[in-house]
Amino acid sequence: MRLFALFLTILLWAGSLALAGPPGPAAMPVSEPVAELEPRDIYLGQSLMLRVYIPGEATAVITVPRLADWTVVPRGRVHGLRGPGTGDPVTAYRFELIPVRAGRLAIPALTVESGGRISRTAPLEALVRPRPTPPKALAGQDIFLDATLSKPDPYAGEFFVYTLRLYRAVTASGISLAAPRFPDMDVTPLPGQRDGEIEFAGRRYAVTEAEYLLLAASPGQATIPPATVVCRGVPGKGGAARDVTVKGPAVPVTVRPLPDYAGDAPFTGLVGRMTLASRLDAGAPGREAVYTLTLAGRGNLADAPPPPVVPPPGATARFLEAAGGGDAGRSGYVGQRTFRYAVSAAKPGDYVFGPARLAVFDPASGRYTEIEAPVRTYRVPAAASVPADPSLAPPLRHVSGDKGRQAAPSWLWRLVLALLPPLAYALTFLPRRPRRARATFFGSPFALAEALRDRLAREAGKGGECPPAAVIALRRLDAVLYDGRPVSDRELGQAVDAAAKALAELEA
Repeated sequence: MRLFALFLTILLWAGSLALAGPPGPAAMPVSEPVAELEPRDIYLGQSLMLRVYIPGEATAVITVPRLADWTVVPRGRVHGLRGPGTGDPVTAYRFELIPVRAGRLAIPALTVESGGRISRTAPLEALVRPRPTPPKALAGQDIFLDATLSKPDPYAGEFFVYTLRLYRAVTASGISLAAPRFPDMDVTPLPGQRDGEIEFAGRRYAVTEAEYLLLAASPGQATIPPATVVCRGVPGKGGAARDVTVKGPAVPVTVRPLPDYAGDAPFTGLVGRMTLASRLDAGAPGREAVYTLTLAGRGNLADAPPPPVVPPPGATARFLEAAGGGDAGRSGYVGQRTFRYAVSAAKPGDYVFGPARLAVFDPASGRYTEIEAPVRTYRVPAAASVPADPSLAPPLRHVSGDKGRQAAPSWLWRLVLALLPPLAYALTFLPRRPRRARATFFGSPFALAEALRDRLAREAGKGGECPPAAVIALRRLDAVLYDGRPVSDRELGQAVDAAAKALAELEA
């Protein structure tokens, strides 16, 4: 059987080489170093992680300038995959940043030297909030539940944060927190749970925080009802354990209407701080071009409608899709959202799109700002735009087999025929190994660790026992991500797989 397969492979290879020509040069994707922060919103005294992703597994020299607002601690590098689907191989260089003051602190562009090439990352920004002041009513309390708003009078369409803080001066075997019913608001629980300790009125309290991202679309006054927490196994008099139920305060909120807008740029309800960029990909001759508008920044990105596009005379623009929306944070969704349009024209010429302009309401200043993307030109050559006139085409002729030869196959078929023989040989003779899924940065191993940590905390809050396998998986993933030692692809992949499996079993 193997001799027959080998004979067939040789015949196929010889035949395909006679038909196939040398393939053209393959287009290699060009990737640039990318810097990311996680999280972007912390308290003074906490830290965040700065990661610089380098394409492939090559080493790099990253120059971090002297930062007056941060203490920088290198945390090593890891290898893995990043991107949708299977992802592309990358190396992540990690730096822990510890803020020295509160405010919106900038991280300037970093210089990256890799493979003899020097490039720079985009500048970043993080919000560092001062530590919250304990409420005066906490004095003398064993268990106290407080609720606050990041902004008591947000604008309609502006994101704000509802924070629950549980203070405990006594132990508890389990904690169950019931969030209130938010009146006519969009609610997004923010991932992660903050735990810490404070000293107040001569007592030490354990502090647990949970946050919810809120958005009210309509102006008016409302009251967020009290939240409830149940602490189980609290020591009582005589040493007997008991359950203690505590209610938090009701919180009033006033949603202000947006001021009247009188500008020229279209206002589509965008609230926050954003930028607008444009791109036009001409594509192959005779095919539609793709015009792309990208909103980036923070605010209500996830709900942004497609920007209105007015094509120039003689051209058409057809909306294709919207993608993205960013990740939820204390200031709304942070990231970008892209809008794609199919562009075509019936006649040759230059068709100018833009400049694209939009109005965005900035709640920090209480004013509207205009953002603009540069013009893009769609150039249609004559051969690609004017269809052939059937009346001018020459008549079809039939060429018999004895007077002519068949047309040579296309380059695509030549390439396929050239690859068939080595594929047949590999399937027949080469040993097969089971494939192992590698870890990927798509979905973020750090987000996976926080999701598993949050799920275990909720499991403990219900009074249940956390599965030991899930606890071990979380510790293993934390060690891989935060110990600062070099980690191989295999170790990272195994830790991610174990954590994902544990999370899936808890959610089942």
